Amino acid sequence: MRVRMRCANLTRCRLIVPVAVVLLLSGGVIAQMFAGLTPDELTSGRKMLKAFEPVVEPVLPATVEVHHGGDRIALGLIVSADGYILTKASELGDAVTCRLNGGREYDARVVGISADHDLALLRIEADDLTPVPWRETDGLKLGDLVATPGPEGPLAVGVISVKPRRIPPRSGMLGIQMGTPDDDGVPIDLVFEGSGAEDAGLRVGDVVTHIDDERVTSREELGDAVRNRRAGDTITVRYLRNGQSRQTEAQLRANIAGMGPSRDDLMNRMGGELSVRAAGFPLALQHDTVISPSQAGGPLVDLDGRVVGLNIARAGRTTTYALPASEVKSVIEKLKEEQHLVDVDDGEEVDASIEDAQDQVQ
Repeated sequence: MRVRMRCANLTRCRLIVPVAVVLLLSGGVIAQMFAGLTPDELTSGRKMLKAFEPVVEPVLPATVEVHHGGDRIALGLIVSADGYILTKASELGDAVTCRLNGGREYDARVVGISADHDLALLRIEADDLTPVPWRETDGLKLGDLVATPGPEGPLAVGVISVKPRRIPPRSGMLGIQMGTPDDDGVPIDLVFEGSGAEDAGLRVGDVVTHIDDERVTSREELGDAVRNRRAGDTITVRYLRNGQSRQTEAQLRANIAGMGPSRDDLMNRMGGELSVRAAGFPLALQHDTVISPSQAGGPLVDLDGRVVGLNIARAGRTTTYALPASEVKSVIEKLKEEQHLVDVDDGEEVDASIEDAQDQVQ
């Protein structure tokens, strides 16, 4: 059999030809080739990533790492030359820095949040940045190859598996077992390990009196107050400990070990850690690229190195969601307009705007 191929894009040809050859091999040969390789090696192995280096090169100057307490918590996208950066909101801490391609690092402040999209607009003091090269996603097809870059090179590759659609929200879980209510509120009989309740410092014997500003006097009221929030949301819990009133902030989880996840949840988590907020997006496309939660918030690029979306969540073993480029750009413009309503030269007003913005995602 003779095969003729024409390709105007050399990089695209170099990627397509090896894939085509693999597809022509018999099933037994394929099994031998991939025997012993982990999923990460198939999509993020050294040779595969090396092939994608020229693909992601155009977007590296626009890709940043977002850090909190010295650790990377997310990636981000430079969306304008004068210091605006977009990232995943629910991963942010109270003080973040942005590390750019090449190693420069800046303190960042939150100037706006879209809770529906789980996006945060940051601002750093820089005016010589390279904005992201966008591509509209209308031309994407199922099976198209895509790559996730970091500031220094490709991190993983995959294919588009589902076209853009609404991703329904998942109810959050606090991670407590409720006792018998009394006149004060709902006592805690058990705090599950790895839950938002444990991270927030709640203990067995504490009595929950309020979720945000809602008074809770029964198990049903407490359960409804939590279920009405999304996984990834942060709630204020008011409670009594030894008769003394206290307050804490707790982030709701989608899944908590020991709280009876479904078989699908168990299968999804076998591939690694998932994003805390992994659902509830107005519009998202799905691809099978394997990324970590700390690699969400950054770009997803096509074979021409243009950004087709922003990776917003690792949602399953082979499921990652990205907000389409057109959706992201509309959010950016809205957040910029809202940010300009605040006098950014007034330090007190800036601090207030950050607190207001962070409250939106809770």
